[in-house]
Amino acid sequence: MARLLHSLAVLVAVLWSVEAAREQQSTHTNNWAVLVTVHKTHEYSSRLSCVFNWHFPLPLVYECNIILMLADDMACNARNPRPATVFNNANQHINVYGDDIEVDYRGYEVTVENFLRV
Repeated sequence: MARLLHSLAVLVAVLWSVEAAREQQSTHTNNWAVLVTVHKTHEYSSRLSCVFNWHFPLPLVYECNIILMLADDMACNARNPRPATVFNNANQHINVYGDDIEVDYRGYEVTVENFLRV
């Protein structure tokens, strides 16, 4: 009987936590995200593609509330064999750079000072 009551109490606590999280999500509307890459060599393009992969599915974050800082704009880099593109895998099926990517800080603008200001 004690185990049953304990299990029931845990279940109620979990359900209450989930409901509280839902209420908090629905009322909080000023979410921001800062996405940063610091690599300046073409060999780290996979890490850059990870940033772009995160750029799209951020729930509860409006596009205008995403700050994107790229130490090297790989898509427009002269070493990129396919200009204006960044792919998330070797098969190059999905261009994660896209037309709607807005870079807020690039190149030498990506500094510790600017990051802390943001």
